Amino acid sequence: MHHSCTKLKRQKGKMQYRSCLSITFSGTKQKNQYLPPKN
Repeated sequence: MHHSCTKLKRQKGKMQYRSCLSITFSGTKQKNQYLPPKN
């Protein structure tokens, strides 16, 4: 999940990156603003 968001950040910029994160977090019901990528 987070890796695809990181790719978005490089390709499209921070706005796309943040929306990607917010979609990810709302999907998983996370309350943290940031989680390190799990790999």
